[in-house]
Amino acid sequence: YYSMVVSLPSYTGTPPGISYFAGLDNLTAGTYTSFGGLLVRQDANDSTKLNLGVETSGNSNASWSTTAYSPNDPVFVVVSFTFGGPSTLDVFADGAPLLAADPGAGNHSATSTGSDASAVTSLSNFYLRGNISEPAGINADELRIGTTWQDVVPTPEPASLSLLGLAALGIIGRRRKPNH
Repeated sequence: YYSMVVSLPSYTGTPPGISYFAGLDNLTAGTYTSFGGLLVRQDANDSTKLNLGVETSGNSNASWSTTAYSPNDPVFVVVSFTFGGPSTLDVFADGAPLLAADPGAGNHSATSTGSDASAVTSLSNFYLRGNISEPAGINADELRIGTTWQDVVPTPEPASLSLLGLAALGIIGRRRKPNH
């Protein structure tokens, strides 16, 4: 799993032009293999919007989120990769609640159309790259890499949750006071 907050400038590549800009890899004996690649393209229905997608080990098995995003709007993305399995993408727009657990099969923003058929059983790197053409100027923040959903999705600290609960009780109590 990896996650980050990302915002992308406009993408002017001709559909179905695709650029990958993040993922996992295994560089062994000079052979580069990318897994769980995060992709971007111009939305086919609205050239001012972008689509995010995921691939397992090559963009021939890419799958795309059905939501079109505005350039420069921050989104929180979570990507998973499973050896011998598919890759998944979950995208949370600014202000959308994050899920406490992996949403499970059939509930992701996108799931790659093919499974990993490589013989690779380990990863060596995470990459975040700019492209020579599109999109240029990618902004990324809060990168997390881990082996579980909980490793990469922030959860409020118990103290923060307690404060939120106390604030809610205070509001409820204040609303119940009779006016004289």
